[in-house]
Amino acid sequence: MAEKNSSLITLFKEQLENESQRIAEDRNLVKRGDFFIWWYFLRLQGLPPSEIEEAVCDDGNDLGLDAIYIDEDDIVHFYQFKNPEKSAKPSPKEKLTASYLVCASSSAEGMKL
Repeated sequence: MAEKNSSLITLFKEQLENESQRIAEDRNLVKRGDFFIWWYFLRLQGLPPSEIEEAVCDDGNDLGLDAIYIDEDDIVHFYQFKNPEKSAKPSPKEKLTASYLVCASSSAEGMKL
């Protein structure tokens, strides 16, 4: 079972890399970190490019955040992405992740604008 999971993860990473590269070429993205951000918002969230451009805040003074998105219910989502280049046995810090926090409190209602 572990071998099957490993093969599926490897296949997923290859497909993700290929799709991310295509998006990067289509959007003229230069930074590798942006490739995954755009893939996530286009493929998994279905956002239009204009909303993705507004959400991305990945620069030197971003406090570790890569994107901030306010949804149609006015809930603020904070995103941090990791997409390591190496696919062989990543360390815990390098694991492929797309994580976000809806809010710091126990109620998302408290984060509405």
